[in-house]
Amino acid sequence: MVQVVGVSTDVALGATLPVSEVYGPVYQGEGPYAGRRVYFLRLGLCNLRCSWCDTPYTWDTKRFDVAAECPPLTVPQITEHLTDPYAPLVLSGGEPLIHQGTAAMAKLLATIPNDVHVETNGTTAPNQLMRERVAWWSVSPKLHDQGDPVARRIHPTVLREFAALAWDGRAGFKVVCRTPGEVARVAEFADDLQVARRDVWIMPEGTDAGTIIRTASAIEDTALEHGFNLTLRQHVLLHGSERLR
Repeated sequence: MVQVVGVSTDVALGATLPVSEVYGPVYQGEGPYAGRRVYFLRLGLCNLRCSWCDTPYTWDTKRFDVAAECPPLTVPQITEHLTDPYAPLVLSGGEPLIHQGTAAMAKLLATIPNDVHVETNGTTAPNQLMRERVAWWSVSPKLHDQGDPVARRIHPTVLREFAALAWDGRAGFKVVCRTPGEVARVAEFADDLQVARRDVWIMPEGTDAGTIIRTASAIEDTALEHGFNLTLRQHVLLHGSERLR
């Protein structure tokens, strides 16, 4: 049984996936693959409740009809959208690793030829199938207060597993920051987990272009000082808060 915000559901044997959006090719907007043509599969449900979340409709049952926003789709219904085998498929959410044990996820990974990238909050360790099949992990630990207690959002043992994948060149850490002080705390986190600074991308918080640029300008020098990468949110700069499905 997996506990998610406002929802309790047994996903162990699911033959479908709750899909908010499947679309592309579009340009990846964040991290080391920014500008790369990709597909996105945005799945429903999450185990965190970030106050600044830009996809609350995938999990927040108090404000949204999540069942309607994320209807169940079969693997054939998903894969009919994936017409370019050379564009990676990015699994996003919500928290996609909630669904890693389902029959539908196993079938999807076995069916498509595309490379698979996963965007995760870093609270759930990947199972063996995901470890073998996923080419890139974008890990976004919620280091700064966003509405959840620390014990819910920070799992050091799991994060160390992702740190090991980063040393193998298969993962990067992407941390949303609002202030120079938050960037400095990311440095403490990286050193504690022995994550190389080159494997960390600082991303300014914001859901509109103006906010992103102002925040990026405020934290740029501190990110440089600590040897971090800086990623904007290209899709927001191009399209604002428009959903691209």
